[in-house]
Amino acid sequence: MKFKSLAISKLAIFFLLSTQVGAKTVVVEDTGLTSSFFCLNKAHRYSDGSSSGSAQLLNGIPKYCGATGTYTHKHIPVAVSKDGHRYEVFSDNTQNGNIFYEDKALRIYLVKDSGPKVLVHTEEKWHDAHMNAVVDVDEDGYVSIHMSSRGLRHNFRSGYVFKSIAPHSVVMKRIEGGESNPQNESYPQVHHTNFGKVVLFTRYEKTGATTNRTVWVNKEGLEPYKLVEGGHYQVSWYDKSTSTLYTAYNYHPNGSLNDRANVFVLKTTDGLTWKNVKNQQVASAGSPLPARSVDSLVYDSEFRGLTIYLKDIITDCNGSLRVLMTESVSFNPTKGARQLSELTINPNGNASIQTLHMTNHNYSAGAYLYEGCQLYTLSNGDNGKPYYGGDLILKKLVGGSYKLEMEYKDGKNYSYVRRVRGAGMSAVASQGSIEIEAYEPNNPNSSPLEGNRIIDSTTSTQVRISVE
Repeated sequence: MKFKSLAISKLAIFFLLSTQVGAKTVVVEDTGLTSSFFCLNKAHRYSDGSSSGSAQLLNGIPKYCGATGTYTHKHIPVAVSKDGHRYEVFSDNTQNGNIFYEDKALRIYLVKDSGPKVLVHTEEKWHDAHMNAVVDVDEDGYVSIHMSSRGLRHNFRSGYVFKSIAPHSVVMKRIEGGESNPQNESYPQVHHTNFGKVVLFTRYEKTGATTNRTVWVNKEGLEPYKLVEGGHYQVSWYDKSTSTLYTAYNYHPNGSLNDRANVFVLKTTDGLTWKNVKNQQVASAGSPLPARSVDSLVYDSEFRGLTIYLKDIITDCNGSLRVLMTESVSFNPTKGARQLSELTINPNGNASIQTLHMTNHNYSAGAYLYEGCQLYTLSNGDNGKPYYGGDLILKKLVGGSYKLEMEYKDGKNYSYVRRVRGAGMSAVASQGSIEIEAYEPNNPNSSPLEGNRIIDSTTSTQVRISVE
């Protein structure tokens, strides 16, 4: 597979580019609601001796940095439209600005129908957006919020589950989680299916000196069970037309978290037994798949020397499963090139891959949108910056390939674009523009304790996007 060299474009402060008359238009609404900002430029220590985050600098640049209110692609969903109402969850760690982290908190908010934000939970002495939440609504209208645990054994934080006290209420009651009843479900993905409520999640397990990432299933009425040994960073999708729940996931070669490789796919129609894309049963409750199982392997990026960053997953009207992902030659944002690609798996289990466009960062966004049977992608392109996000690119699936429909460029930085469940042409995202100033050893004003200094950091905000 060939990669083109990255091109750095000089953007005008504001312009919108539509490729044809009658093309769809991207409409962005900045809610003004402050949301979180997270950067791996240093560990943040609190007065009780605890800490969150870490310094992961690569050639003087943080591995990732930017607005994270709708983080991450592995938290599903962060917005849902159901029964005439719309719900969004987002995080805010920016109290007292982005400079003084001492005893700062991560706050989770719920918004209903574009109304005022409602505080759901405050995680004290914590700013890491890995504990962001997801939201969904069941068939009776009850709203549930699952806040991710942070499952690292040396710094464990319990997750939480909240449920509304009445249908479509924003008054939430905690039903799981906390010191007395710790809940260990990271990267939660909630699905209300014909076979009950199912939460797919990641759990961190210690084996000797190694921390393994494993894929788990929490099906309503059953004890949680392990689905995959050594699986991580899954994305999932429930197809109502076939009552099938799909998950696609990576694994870490040699246990290295900087190496995330391959695409593995499993599916279930009962939440208990799991099949591969060839419709062969390969796993079940009590019988997990081993790491890097050939039984679920669909795309071998490891063989090609590429790392994979999964973004989204969906089925089309022909019954094919589509997986949106970034393929990269390096985990290091300052090295190599990367591109947004799509893996398509037809109903017979045969797979193909195509490139949509180049992108600037492994953690930049990609999401599917749909209108009936028409599929679109909304993603970031190449902003020529060493941090994720950027402008918005809308592409339309035409005759098996994606054609540019519109570019949205207004000089702002959009990240973690996430489809609204139940509203196929709507999304939420995070907005926050930054500049990174590298540490200079001979400059007395450049502090090595902070790694890079984050300068020109605007207020991070929650954004709503519609395609019309």
